[in-house]
Amino acid sequence: MSISKSNGGLQYDGDSATEGEERPLLRNKEEHKTYKRRWYVLAVFSSACFIQAAVWNTWGPITQSAEVAFGWKDSQIGMLANWGNIAYIITVFPACYFMDTKGLRVSFVACTVLMLIGTGVRCITLEPQYATWLMNLCAILNGIAGTVPFAGPALIANTWFPPNQRTTATAILSIFNYGGVAMAFVIGPQLVSSPKYRNETHIENNTYRDSRLSLGLEEIVHCSKNISNSSQVLINFESVRHDIRYLMYYECAVAGLIFICSIFVPSKPPTPPSVSASTERVEYKGALINIARNRAVWLIGLAYALPAGVYGVWGAVIDVILKPVGIAQTEVGWIGFYSIMAGCVSGLAIGRFSDLFMRHMKFFLLVMFALAAGSFVWFTLLCVKVIPFSTVFTELCEYHPHTVEEEKRWNIPHCPMGGDDASR
Repeated sequence: MSISKSNGGLQYDGDSATEGEERPLLRNKEEHKTYKRRWYVLAVFSSACFIQAAVWNTWGPITQSAEVAFGWKDSQIGMLANWGNIAYIITVFPACYFMDTKGLRVSFVACTVLMLIGTGVRCITLEPQYATWLMNLCAILNGIAGTVPFAGPALIANTWFPPNQRTTATAILSIFNYGGVAMAFVIGPQLVSSPKYRNETHIENNTYRDSRLSLGLEEIVHCSKNISNSSQVLINFESVRHDIRYLMYYECAVAGLIFICSIFVPSKPPTPPSVSASTERVEYKGALINIARNRAVWLIGLAYALPAGVYGVWGAVIDVILKPVGIAQTEVGWIGFYSIMAGCVSGLAIGRFSDLFMRHMKFFLLVMFALAAGSFVWFTLLCVKVIPFSTVFTELCEYHPHTVEEEKRWNIPHCPMGGDDASR
């Protein structure tokens, strides 16, 4: 607005006054903006979630191959998955504090470094006496590295995404985490050969002396008896170890690529995407105390942790569980893959129904828990042969070389064209 003197008075310029009225009297102290690079951050972080979960689930899908390659027992396979969970529980709270104090970028890079080191030490040697220690070390380091991929999705969504995109960003990160577990069930058995056996029969001729009395005289009889011993011999030991070595190389290479990409991830955008993203957080220690005193939080946490934890570790050793039943390693991998993907799809569907019928959330949860319990009962009855086993027997013949004793023990019909019958 311009002012000029005319005939001893003040004259105002109308156009300038209009422009002034259109300007806000109080400017926003802080502007909010979204950046395209947020999708790069989401992609790198999702990839880290994927490979961390895949490394955690490396050994479960290839249990049969790992046990013959390293001489491991089922308990050692279970501990390789369990070390990651133990390491996560111990380090998750310090990791969250580190994210709050040092920022997201530093924490994320540190976790990718741990993943790279963990997958790298597995490539040093496959000699059983050393490899066992290195595999356990990798499991611990990978468990520590999982603190940011597990605890960080909400922080990523809040820091980089506007409110109307945060649910989508969080869902993408969660799906990639479960996707890593699911793909490990496919990639492992496809890259690593299943153990293949050949039946060998050894016939021994034993001669022994039979002494008996006949008509008051000692009669010495020399008898000859053929004893047949049947055993299974592993015929692809070197191939199994070779495949495992390259699986270690592939996972290490992916972890290295993610580490390089994480270096270029910014800690936060120059301008926050929303008001809540720029709001100062509650003091960490005080927040933990408030959570510890909140009974509802404990109940919600237990309601999620108990079923999710039991199912998670059960899935990691499903090959160990189904091995005595006679199911091939490749088929177990597909079972694990389909179960994880079914959980992801049904979770999205139930989540959508819960949004539409918010007052019936408890009903949906009870129905899902009941279905889960029924599924585990059904699975148990299948394994103990109470109800007919559903696996196609021709697949058992093709993939699992069983003996006559195994056929009798597990009620497997005789397969004239597969398994060990080729040699019988």
